[in-house]
Amino acid sequence: MSEEKFNDFLDGELDQESLDANTKKDLEIYFEVLKVFRARYDYKPSPKLEEKIMRRLIKPRKILWELALGVAMFATVFYVIFNVIPKQNIKPITEENRVVSELFDYLSLVKLVGDGF
Repeated sequence: MSEEKFNDFLDGELDQESLDANTKKDLEIYFEVLKVFRARYDYKPSPKLEEKIMRRLIKPRKILWELALGVAMFATVFYVIFNVIPKQNIKPITEENRVVSELFDYLSLVKLVGDGF
């Protein structure tokens, strides 16, 4: 093969009939190699493969969003339970006035005992 003739053919200066047999054979190999490279670089995956790849990419993001949503819902429920729902006043079993008066009576008794009675 003459590299100069080969380049002249690729540049469009020579036609295929003017090439010798060896250069024609090399030219056929060159075109086959170009077809293989074109097939490799122009590859378009099938819809199933695209879906499989996208599922692998989307699945971790989906888990992250579900986790964030769960944390947000838990925080909202926690806030509502402790801050929004009104607290009911629980009525003490014994009334406050009676407990206070009993306490003062007891303290008065301790004071009297401490005075020497």
